Amino acid sequence: MSDNRRQLRLEKELREVIANYLISGLRGELEGLVSVSRVQASPDLKSAKVYVSHLGTDEQREASLGVLGERVRDMQVEVAHKLKLRYTPRLTIELDASFEKRLKVDGILRDLELERAEREKNRGTAPGPADDDE
Repeated sequence: MSDNRRQLRLEKELREVIANYLISGLRGELEGLVSVSRVQASPDLKSAKVYVSHLGTDEQREASLGVLGERVRDMQVEVAHKLKLRYTPRLTIELDASFEKRLKVDGILRDLELERAEREKNRGTAPGPADDDE
């Protein structure tokens, strides 16, 4: 098996194990909605970045990231128990800002669509050149 496929498989398995750990091991400790969006393993498979997305207030996000940072060793122990690996990857937690960026872009697009619809509505009800002569 090529190294790339091994890396991709490990990333998928890590994502599943860590996501399940967030549900079972950290129940009630995380504020807001926290999910594992992706995992990026190093080519030597000895370390991995866990990207999490958060839906909630800024205060909730900071609190949840603090809990995740404190419990990262527990996550590594869980990975060691669930996956049979020669080396358990050293995990680091990163906030995945792509979700927030996507929400901002969606909001901008929605605003533009509403603005366009409003212009179309006003254009349809405004008196046209033929209506002025009557």
